[in-house]
Amino acid sequence: MSIRIFFSLFFFFVAETLCAQSLLNSTVSVHARNQPLHDVLTIIGNEANVTFSYNTKSIRRDTLVTVNAVNKPLGEVLRLIFNAGYEFKESGSYIIIRRKP
Repeated sequence: MSIRIFFSLFFFFVAETLCAQSLLNSTVSVHARNQPLHDVLTIIGNEANVTFSYNTKSIRRDTLVTVNAVNKPLGEVLRLIFNAGYEFKESGSYIIIRRKP
């Protein structure tokens, strides 16, 4: 009986981990030249079926962004847009963008 519980919990955590990784690994294509960050994130969010959440005091929505990516993982595209001082966390269908601690 305890083996059955162990394997059930194991598969639950593996499935949850795979599911959590899927958003940032999903592929997107985006072509934007000098567009506001908010608009670019809206385009990406619509394509990837995610919603972005971030603090507008630390990330300015009107920052102009240029990015060209074809069939790239979402996480990679976000790293092209944001510098290494930011991290991306998944919560359901949300991607939370924040400065690294």
